[in-house]
Amino acid sequence: MTGRPTPSAQAGPRRLVMIADLAEQLGVTARALRHYEDVGLIRSERTTGNARAYDLETVEILKAIVRLRQVDVPLAVIDGIVRQGSDPSVQALAIRQALDAVLADKKQALARVVALIKTMDIRDEGGPTTAPRSEPPRSGRFMRSAESAAAAREAG
Repeated sequence: MTGRPTPSAQAGPRRLVMIADLAEQLGVTARALRHYEDVGLIRSERTTGNARAYDLETVEILKAIVRLRQVDVPLAVIDGIVRQGSDPSVQALAIRQALDAVLADKKQALARVVALIKTMDIRDEGGPTTAPRSEPPRSGRFMRSAESAAAAREAG
């Protein structure tokens, strides 16, 4: 990932990727790409038909942005990474710090889930510790995972 690209003033044809094609390639929506531009992460160029298009350097930046968003790195943090400029070692360190922070957040969330599970009335075998329900739970009602398993065993 390098610094923010600026539309080039150099003469000659450059390879540009249209927004719809790039969105499909990256597995995101065109709206997401426009949003990244709206918040200043990237810049697009306009075709003669006024469609957004991206040069290859911007495509590489967008690939990194999408990968970081897939693991929940906040856009503000990604913005800081992009602002690091074109020094790969500085950007690598910023990315590592961002990923470490996300991992710490995920570990804390996982610990909260584990603690919540421990407070629930569920045995390790997956069955409820209380007497079985006289009727299967109705659709749309909240069920604990053990109740779901028990209902599936009764139905199947």
